[in-house]
Amino acid sequence: MNTSEIFGKTKSQIDYFLSSANYLLTQIRMAVAILGFLIDHSYSFPQLKPIIRQTRLNKEMIQRKAQQRNNQTGSSASRVEKDSEGEMDVPGDSYYGIGTKRLTQTIPQYGIDVSVRLIEAMAQVKRAVIQSACSEKVVSESDFSSAVQAALLQACDEIAAGEFNQDVVVDGLSGASGHALNLNLGEIIANRAGEILGDSLGSYQKIQLEKHVDIASALEDIYPTSMRVAILLGLKSLKTILLDLERSLRRKSLEFESVVKLGRINLQDALPVTLGQEFNAYGSAVERALKRISEASVCLKEVNLGGTRVGTGFGVSHSFQYQVIQVLAAQTRLELRPADDYIKATNSMSDFLEFSSSLRELACDLVKMANDLAFLSSGPHGGLGEITLGASNLNDELSIAAYQVLANDQAVCLAVQGGKLQSNIFMPIIIHAILSSMQMLESSIMTFTANCLSRVKADPIRCRFLLENSEALLPVLAQELGMEKSVEVLSEAKKQKKSIKEVLFEQNLLPKDTLDRLTGYKYMTSAQR
Repeated sequence: MNTSEIFGKTKSQIDYFLSSANYLLTQIRMAVAILGFLIDHSYSFPQLKPIIRQTRLNKEMIQRKAQQRNNQTGSSASRVEKDSEGEMDVPGDSYYGIGTKRLTQTIPQYGIDVSVRLIEAMAQVKRAVIQSACSEKVVSESDFSSAVQAALLQACDEIAAGEFNQDVVVDGLSGASGHALNLNLGEIIANRAGEILGDSLGSYQKIQLEKHVDIASALEDIYPTSMRVAILLGLKSLKTILLDLERSLRRKSLEFESVVKLGRINLQDALPVTLGQEFNAYGSAVERALKRISEASVCLKEVNLGGTRVGTGFGVSHSFQYQVIQVLAAQTRLELRPADDYIKATNSMSDFLEFSSSLRELACDLVKMANDLAFLSSGPHGGLGEITLGASNLNDELSIAAYQVLANDQAVCLAVQGGKLQSNIFMPIIIHAILSSMQMLESSIMTFTANCLSRVKADPIRCRFLLENSEALLPVLAQELGMEKSVEVLSEAKKQKKSIKEVLFEQNLLPKDTLDRLTGYKYMTSAQR
């Protein structure tokens, strides 16, 4: 083999190696990009699974509804149910009954849907009560065979999974103390459990509402416990979204670490600061808000389930009180525990006010951040123009949601103090306001983080220009020139309409390396010298 052949073969091998290396490098870059995307959009993952699950459940519900209509005898449009007040037509394929239908016609309807989280929570609470009542022999064994128990528990599980949300037709704010929702869900449980056992809807032959569903508990411990569970279940996704917001702000603080700019007090020139320090401060505010929310939620883990009507626990045993909370904690995977004072937990709603206040404090921090970003991005030519936002309208949407949270907190405050003796008729207002606030915060923060904050860009040149043409450099120059000489330089710069650095160079007042050191971002924005 001659030299040219050897050289050609070697070149081919080198080319092959370089090609393979480039391919490998491309794959690594793609993997890094995908990893970055996953990190930046991690907040959306907790939301994806429930959406997929709910789509499947809706499809199953439509199929079951169609089958139920086919199985109805006589008219498929309605069925007749009877109570102490007389007969009434009820939609033939509905799982609610005459009590719910009568309520919707006799009490005000405000057009407010019941939160799906509250529906899930109450179904879980009722399931725990039924299971514990059977295991603790609180109910008659003859009325609760294994088949009846299984049917009741299955009905509660299906409701908690969201399969019967469309059958919850009562208004979210109507029904003092939550009795409307309690009745509505009770009838759904009774009808669905009866259907599982072979009954037709509305017959109530094998499952009766009073005998099999409303047992070993009362509205006064069922509804407040459901309120607590609903908030705690929803808190998981809110914490995830807040954590993602904080991390995004921290990443921006690192990105803008060296972007030195003008700090302002009462919108007047003050001292230099970095854009990174500003964003890091926003991250610290969110971190502190998340901590306050977590601390405020601790008291919600104390439930009064088993306290029955006024909190004395009349009609049940201590073993049932302990068992029902253990069962509920296992079902929901929440760290629930018996209240230290059942009577207090029954008649006082102050725990909810404390939690609502933590949401209010977060809302205030969000409004402050949104206002700051609006100022910093004002322009682009007639304003500060120090940053550009990915979507300025989302910055406004964040403020809108935060203001509504402030209004909801005021409603909670008034409702909490409106309780009388051993009850509070305003509980529907309290839970609606809090869950609404949580939902608005989740949606607005998630959208803001993904489509606005992640696209924020800095304009270092604009930031440096505004700084070097302001009085903020005066205290910095005074470190070397003294205050009197620094004031003279500032006056000369204003007179000649030049920057301070231009005047310093023209008058040879400071060596270039000294001036570079004085105007370096670390020197101007840190206590370390």
